Amino acid sequence: MKLRYCLWIWSILLCLSLVAIAQESPTLPVADTTQPPEKPKQSLISLDTAVSGVSKYFLDELVITASRYEKSSFKVPTTVSILGQDKIEKSNPDIISDLFRNLPGVELSDAGPFAPRPVIRGLFGPRVLLLVNGERLNDTRESPFSGAQLSLVDIDDIERVEVINGPGTVLYGTDALGGVVNVITSKAKFKEDGSRPYGAKLKLRYSTADEQYKADLKVNYAVNKWAFSMGAGNRSATDYEAPDTTVVNSAAHANNFDLKAGYKINEKHTVFADYQRVEASNIGFPGVPNQSFPVRFFYPERSRGKIALSYEGKNINAYMPLIKGKVYYQSLEKDFDVAFGSLLFSETSTEVKTLGASFQELFLIQPYQILTWGVDYYREMVEGSRISYFPPDSIPAVPEVNWDVVGVYAQDEITPWKFLTFLAGFRYEYSKAAPQETKGIDPDSLPGDNTVKFLSLSGGAIYRLRPDLSLNLNLARVFRNPGIVERYFFGPGEPGTWVVANPELEKENGVSLDLGLKANLEKMSASLNFFFAEYKDFIDLRPSSYKGDTLYQGSRVWQWRNLLGVTRIDG
Repeated sequence: MKLRYCLWIWSILLCLSLVAIAQESPTLPVADTTQPPEKPKQSLISLDTAVSGVSKYFLDELVITASRYEKSSFKVPTTVSILGQDKIEKSNPDIISDLFRNLPGVELSDAGPFAPRPVIRGLFGPRVLLLVNGERLNDTRESPFSGAQLSLVDIDDIERVEVINGPGTVLYGTDALGGVVNVITSKAKFKEDGSRPYGAKLKLRYSTADEQYKADLKVNYAVNKWAFSMGAGNRSATDYEAPDTTVVNSAAHANNFDLKAGYKINEKHTVFADYQRVEASNIGFPGVPNQSFPVRFFYPERSRGKIALSYEGKNINAYMPLIKGKVYYQSLEKDFDVAFGSLLFSETSTEVKTLGASFQELFLIQPYQILTWGVDYYREMVEGSRISYFPPDSIPAVPEVNWDVVGVYAQDEITPWKFLTFLAGFRYEYSKAAPQETKGIDPDSLPGDNTVKFLSLSGGAIYRLRPDLSLNLNLARVFRNPGIVERYFFGPGEPGTWVVANPELEKENGVSLDLGLKANLEKMSASLNFFFAEYKDFIDLRPSSYKGDTLYQGSRVWQWRNLLGVTRIDG
């Protein structure tokens, strides 16, 4: 019932905005010519626009993720890396992890070609927020050691990748401690004057190291106010052949399909629909089993399906250059098995369904301010099952959980002088985790609902020493909610360990400071940045006890716990 009310609220907000912007401007009164007209104030603000052709230097490019609207990467106080379509096509990546190999400030903790884990400022997993078209790929059921899988996005459908080094909790909420990675996929393209209404692209690839074959086909068609595109692909790879050995358990197979449509109501208003589906199977953790670790981990099946309907209005009037609204549904299905040789130890199946909506408006408040505000809502519905064969039981490691999150945010950019810009923002986020009755778990043992409220704040400044040289400062109050695994997991961990639940786990919170220098010179672009962060209640897996005993069923007891004191990260 609450979910229905939230969706109605989003629909009403969108309708009210459309009604407001559709009204004709009122008739202006006749000017009084008896008084001399006031001299208009000089405007110091404007929105950045893309230049034709390929950007010569990376600081010339537009970035969306840093401010939730298009802005020059030179004019944001954080470190930004952008991979546009031209760079992606030149690199011709085989898998999505290839895109991150040479990005500054980003490392990869690989768990095979299908499970790359971006590491930003020493943080990874649920402390780095992964987005697809601004929608969360992170989910609360993922293990803190792994995080969301970017490979559940078709690499041949990616139009650009934006990476923000540093916190993004004001604009995006929980999980964005170390940074934000936004993978932006293509939209249906409208017909341009003089161009053909249809097109197609076929990519074929074969490699001998893993006997991989890959095929991907994209077709598009546009007529009048409509645009359509469709794509499908297949990838299959066996265990990778290294110079001296075969890397066991490194195979992967995947299929993808996407269907997109766009309708241009007029030059200012456009509606898009987007369906994506990626299915993968037989995904392993390369290198195991081996002589020292005979256990095999693998994903028999893993898939992602998403459907989204979005509206975008541009240049509505002189004061409202942008308004956006979106509703979407995403389903993640994950099977995880553990085996010893040909003997299966356990099978875990999880499904995470996410229903979300967002609304955003951008205002130009002449002559000094650019204000953006918005509302985000999503509900995660986590279901699953677990079967253990040694010892035999079918008790799920975590209960089924409904997780509701709503966030209201605003960010103001003030330019009182040409050489100085101030930024200030806030986000109030409310979340509620409600464990549900779960087959195999005693209802009386279920933990109660957990509610978290947090106010994120940010403040920054950009001081332009010259038009092509600036000093940047950004200070942010940040947080992260612990996930379902950290709060509720009760079951075997690594061999010889048993992890017990901690439903009283507190959220991580802290302060992050960035100081930087950006240069966008005639023959080069460069940025230098120093960051310092302190976190309270940082969460880590530590030895513990259960009902006063450090052993459970002969295994050492561990528990996710908040660390005392502060955890510092700088670089």
